[in-house]
Amino acid sequence: NVVMPEEVIKNFGADILRLWVVASDYSEDLKIDKAILNQHAESYRKIRNTLRFLLGNLNDKLLNDDFSKIEYSKLSSLEKYILTQVYDFDLRFRDYIKSYNFHKIYVELLNFCTLDLSAFYFDIKKDILYCDSENSQRRNNCLEVLNVLINFLLRWFSPILAFTSEEAYQVIKNKKYKSIHLQDFPVMPLIWNNYEIKNKWIGIKKVKQVVNAAIEDIRNKKIIGSSLEANVIVYLKDEYLNIIKQEDLSEIFICSEAKAESFINKNDLFSLKDVEGVAVKIVKAKGQKCSRCWKILEKPCFRDICGLKN
Repeated sequence: NVVMPEEVIKNFGADILRLWVVASDYSEDLKIDKAILNQHAESYRKIRNTLRFLLGNLNDKLLNDDFSKIEYSKLSSLEKYILTQVYDFDLRFRDYIKSYNFHKIYVELLNFCTLDLSAFYFDIKKDILYCDSENSQRRNNCLEVLNVLINFLLRWFSPILAFTSEEAYQVIKNKKYKSIHLQDFPVMPLIWNNYEIKNKWIGIKKVKQVVNAAIEDIRNKKIIGSSLEANVIVYLKDEYLNIIKQEDLSEIFICSEAKAESFINKNDLFSLKDVEGVAVKIVKAKGQKCSRCWKILEKPCFRDICGLKN
């Protein structure tokens, strides 16, 4: 019962074989068959889609690893949270390398790409990336963070997905280095290590979890189609209300309009048992659909009127 590496490379590619190696827990008996390789191929597809999203939005901008020029104070709290995630994982990554804990690297990197980025940060920021003007401050802030992400992801993945990392690097490389495999890890500003922002977004993500479930519930009832057809009211206890009141809730919840109010306990409000102090009311949005951002608003959307937001 032997699986030849040449056959795996022929059918799946060399990086899938490398992915299987790093994903395997060498403290146990190693297993490999077509079903297992197909699972890793699906994980690889998700990772590749994350890199593709980053490259597509950065477009022809060259890779820049001088992060001292980032105006941290002008970033939104969500951008700061993502930088905190990068800071935290980079420290863990170095520890995992020293202890040969490659399996842990793979699991955490895959979760970061799929859960923290594709299903969360990218999903929220698509509106700004696609609908704001090219020189919009908040769009440029987002691009700064995307540049940080591609810098670190290519370095983190380079020992694992050697060919994919190099392929992506050749799209966006600067002239300083010929290969991703010749680069050192960039220096992270200490200001990225922001525990206050991290704790804040742990709470906001709990609120978003309830809102997402409420929107999905009303979609299943055929009252709305997409989340942009919804207006959201969240009723929050002070521990959540205090951290969320300064945020753009419609952006976070990916809906047309949203607001937060003090918590009330009513039977007609949606809630989840495992998230106390959060209740949600969803109503169908009324008004005119913006041809640019697709939000439904009672007043004409400024991005539809002037075309772009600066």
